[in-house]
Amino acid sequence: MLPVALNLDRYGALAKKSPFTAVAVEETAGFAQDLALAGFVRLKGEDFVMVANRATADRFLVGKNQSPSARGLILLEVMKDPKGDATKMKAKVKKGAEVATLSFEAASASAPVGQPVGQVPPMPGQVIPGQPAPQIQPPGQKQPTAPVIRRRVIPVPSAPGR
Repeated sequence: MLPVALNLDRYGALAKKSPFTAVAVEETAGFAQDLALAGFVRLKGEDFVMVANRATADRFLVGKNQSPSARGLILLEVMKDPKGDATKMKAKVKKGAEVATLSFEAASASAPVGQPVGQVPPMPGQVIPGQPAPQIQPPGQKQPTAPVIRRRVIPVPSAPGR
């Protein structure tokens, strides 16, 4: 007999406001509940911020002008720390009539693309559920090498008179 699946709705409040992450958005902005500031860049004199979606691990650039890749967001203001601390940077963004202030989150900025935030990469030799176990060679034995394919060299005939 299999155990009964957990009801994930009971963790909804924890997903919206986790005690283990910094406050990342104003409570009034519904569109920005899963968004965090992941970086800042200045391209050709124009400021852009990298925004990360904590729920899907997607990242996208948002600038002061509307663009299709910004998903409807427009950058209103970048608030930098006077001491230059990037972790204290904030960005005010707008979507429609709603405005939100996004804060920097180290987890959102450093997570590799395709890896959910908070997931630790496996150690070498660690078995990952759902994947075949790695083959480990006993000490003293040579690792098998890939076969070498030697291609036949075909000389190009030279034209008479060259």
